[in-house]
Amino acid sequence: MREFSADYLTETRRGMWRDRDALADLRLSDRSRILDVGAGTGEFARVLAAESSAPVVALDADTTLLGHTADGAAHRVAGDATRLPVRDDACDLVACQALLINLPEPAAAVEEFARVSSELVAVIEPDNSAVTVASTVAAESALSARAREFYVDGVHTDVTLGADAADVLADAGLRDVSTTRH
Repeated sequence: MREFSADYLTETRRGMWRDRDALADLRLSDRSRILDVGAGTGEFARVLAAESSAPVVALDADTTLLGHTADGAAHRVAGDATRLPVRDDACDLVACQALLINLPEPAAAVEEFARVSSELVAVIEPDNSAVTVASTVAAESALSARAREFYVDGVHTDVTLGADAADVLADAGLRDVSTTRH
């Protein structure tokens, strides 16, 4: 699995949730227990906690990253996304942000999400296949495309999964799968 530093996660998620309209379908005010899987430094867990009165559990395999979740996520749990240390139907919302693209077997994690959630699973995954570089320098676009190709080929997970995340959810047996692009 890919590893990230706390500084990287904090910086790349800065300001990501200023507009929280994308969270409306999660009905956070109606939730009783929320699990954020692959919470990292807890940025998304803090957003979930701010938008809901439900307890939010931040779960990550990296205990160093979990150490950064103290201000905003009520509970921290060390654990593997593919073997969640949580009983069946323990949460009414299981969510993750940019986790599945970093797992070698994202379907195994989604199956665990379905086991642990009594109601809703939400995955927020980037569509890295849509990333492009525009430049006024003609050679830069071609160079960027080559660098991107080498990057995608060199990473041993599906960093382009965001575009096909609905398929992974449906293949794991989840019903009423819908997607929204933001």
